[in-house]
Amino acid sequence: MIRLFKHYVPAPLLLLAIAEAVILLSSMNVGVALRFLDIHPGHIQSIGSIAPKAFSFAIVMLGVMTAFGLYQRSSGEQGPWGDFIRVTASFFVGLIVMILIFYAFPDLYLGRGAFALAFLYAFVGVMIARLLFMKFADHEALRRRVLLVGSGSRAAKVQALEKDATGKIQFNLVGCLPLSNENGVYDKTRILRGQGSILSIARKYKVDEIVVGVRERRNGGLPTSQLLECKLAGIE
Repeated sequence: MIRLFKHYVPAPLLLLAIAEAVILLSSMNVGVALRFLDIHPGHIQSIGSIAPKAFSFAIVMLGVMTAFGLYQRSSGEQGPWGDFIRVTASFFVGLIVMILIFYAFPDLYLGRGAFALAFLYAFVGVMIARLLFMKFADHEALRRRVLLVGSGSRAAKVQALEKDATGKIQFNLVGCLPLSNENGVYDKTRILRGQGSILSIARKYKVDEIVVGVRERRNGGLPTSQLLECKLAGIE
């Protein structure tokens, strides 16, 4: 597990990002090679150096895909179709951004035919990488890790959501932090006690999200300052 920009990134996701970066970087060269397949290599010099175009395309696409949450752990209900939709949407947005960049920086323009082939190669390559990743990756490590604050009836309902109707795990519930004045009905075997502040516990268990399962928040001893501290540390 690697911590980047205040978020824990599983090693498999980091490897996927590297593989997709290679696909995106190579796409411009592939697009040019396919577009000018029957033309003497000397004629390709008119499009200029491909490296700046390749790097700009890769940076834009990786940025957009990151914004669409394609490199973070997610809940199990999204499935492969959720990934497919987000990849498609990210490439659509990436295409719009690249068109704006071509207008702003004409030197980065590759040509319609070559860019269309490069864009198609990148999309197909990323989708294949995603399919292979979904097939062979450790799905346990890719589920969101959730810490539950509270141990009453509402917390018990949150625990019940950990699995869907078919018994499939939707997220990893690492445990529960009870409040002092609650009547606990939560599974006592998964209660975390005496392990420091909420932030230290969240970091210890590499938590992505904290769910407050407390019915009465005003007079229930809710540790608001600690939750704010977690929010500022990048934990949802």
